[in-house]
Amino acid sequence: MEEPRPAEINRRTWNAAALLHRRERLPALTERFSHPGSSLLDDVLTAFLRERGLAGRRVAQPCCNDGREVISVANLGAARAVGFDISDEFIAIARSLAHQSGVAAQFHRADALDLPDTFHAQFDLVLVTAGSLCWFDDLDAFLVSCAALLRDGGELVVHETHPYTELLSTPEEQEFDPARPYHAHRSYFADVAWEEEPRMAYGDPAFRNELSFISYPHTLSDIFHGTISAGIRITDFREYPHDISSSFSHIQEDGRVPLSFLLHGVR
Repeated sequence: MEEPRPAEINRRTWNAAALLHRRERLPALTERFSHPGSSLLDDVLTAFLRERGLAGRRVAQPCCNDGREVISVANLGAARAVGFDISDEFIAIARSLAHQSGVAAQFHRADALDLPDTFHAQFDLVLVTAGSLCWFDDLDAFLVSCAALLRDGGELVVHETHPYTELLSTPEEQEFDPARPYHAHRSYFADVAWEEEPRMAYGDPAFRNELSFISYPHTLSDIFHGTISAGIRITDFREYPHDISSSFSHIQEDGRVPLSFLLHGVR
């Protein structure tokens, strides 16, 4: 019997995680978005998007998870907000959340490497956020897929965890040493897939031992190369000590190392 592709393994794991998410987090999200104009985008991304302007613009987000960021973009003024995700269950949650929130966001179940042609060149801005890039062994292909969504002159915004963080262990990991939180347990240039127990347990520790995720490390040069190869001209790049992964709050206040970045480019 043929082994499932890594993307299919991850899809199954995300579907399992979504069932726990629906129980543990959806009620709070629904309550939050019951308030008109609510947004769950962090301050850095919110300020940048407002600087660029969202009013009247068409925005897409691959790897949208539960849709909270797509709904946030709609509440910040986007004329059209569309999310894509490989997980059937998370797309169902996103649609439910948008419906209950009264927000006209759209969600489609699709592999980010195989988005329907009908969406090509339909958007003014494509948003990629924390925890997206790591799911793609072929990062160039993912960024080409993102670029295909953009009209000429459209913008790509990537607000992601910094590759530096891949060197470090988190407090949840066995090798973590609280006396040496900056110790590099891994190589920056690691080029092998990681199979790990999922951290998206949503309050149910038993979930960690049932299924696994397969993810891939990438360097900054990988990200820059993929963006440029996709026909995107990089116009801005900023690094922050701000933790957007919820994994490095123990060192965030130190402000010593980059924990996140924001990349902007134009097709």
